[in-house]
Amino acid sequence: MQLACSDLEPLLRERMQQMQAKPLPQLLHDQGLLRQWSQQHLLERVQQSVGFSAEEAPAVVQRLWDGIGQPPPDFNLEGQWLDRVDAKLQSTLQQRWQQLQLQKWLELNYGEDVESHFLARRESLEKIVYGAIRVASVGLADEIYLRLIGGEESFAALALQFSLGEERYTHGLVGPITVDKPHPSIRQVLQTLAVGDVHPPLPLNRWYVILQLEHREPARLDEATRFQLLQELFERDLNAQLDQTLDELLPRLLTTTASEG
Repeated sequence: MQLACSDLEPLLRERMQQMQAKPLPQLLHDQGLLRQWSQQHLLERVQQSVGFSAEEAPAVVQRLWDGIGQPPPDFNLEGQWLDRVDAKLQSTLQQRWQQLQLQKWLELNYGEDVESHFLARRESLEKIVYGAIRVASVGLADEIYLRLIGGEESFAALALQFSLGEERYTHGLVGPITVDKPHPSIRQVLQTLAVGDVHPPLPLNRWYVILQLEHREPARLDEATRFQLLQELFERDLNAQLDQTLDELLPRLLTTTASEG
């Protein structure tokens, strides 16, 4: 197909003129860059504020070098320690270091709030595996449903044969995913099913979907979930602080830009 590019140049020129007419702080704000840079700066400040004691250092070093394939060097984590390691490892180690710094800061500032936040979020953190068969005909959907409840064929075999969705490549299986991820209509149905139950065809947009609940795993406050919840609490406060700060800062930046112009 031949793309119609003949009018691209005047369109770009017009767009450039519109952008040039705006003060730089307003342009950066409209493009989301002002917020992105502010968030990155605050995150770096948070990470740089965290250190590790001599007692913590061995465990931190072990986590930094986990899976690297070579033993960690015998040195402390003071100063510019990254400059003293193999250049090939510096990028990986820096990312892990920043993650560990952030994790410690989050624990210090939000650790006491995690359990109550977990209780509030527990239902939505539950993980499920379910079967789905999507077809375009209500008649075919009813036939598949009857064959399932009659035990004539397995859900996997019918999904592979009839489903028009991507789940046919997994024999109908979707997940494990948290219960809040599926379409709201599917989520509502799954909440009513016991493991092994098959639901009659559900009209959904232009499809008819047959659902079966395969597995339900209650949420647990393990290490991964704890870190997720810590990040949620941090991002909630960070976004609120950024909203307030940028609302106050942008007018001052615009005033300064106008006076300099």
